[in-house]
Amino acid sequence: MLIQESEGDAQLTNLSTRLLARTLGVGGFDLTQPVYGIPVQTPPLSAAYTQWNSHPMPLPPATDTSLRKDNGAHTAVIGDEKAAQQTNTFLRTGMAVSICGGPCDI
Repeated sequence: MLIQESEGDAQLTNLSTRLLARTLGVGGFDLTQPVYGIPVQTPPLSAAYTQWNSHPMPLPPATDTSLRKDNGAHTAVIGDEKAAQQTNTFLRTGMAVSICGGPCDI
């Protein structure tokens, strides 16, 4: 399983993505923000959580409210060439690999 989180996602909160990864016991790599309960592991991994930063603005509020307009973070990962390369490698080999050589900025 490969979980690619888009930091600052206004459509699917980072909290829910991180809760999913933690509940499933998935390790992470190339993280820009450490997440409680998600161990940092060395790729390649058969199941992994990764973070992608498209520097969306505005960021979602910390309250239980939504943005008035989407900030584009949700679809930024889907359209990124490096994220697509990571997904394609995972689908071909069953292993999640580090594509960015560290945290991934889009």
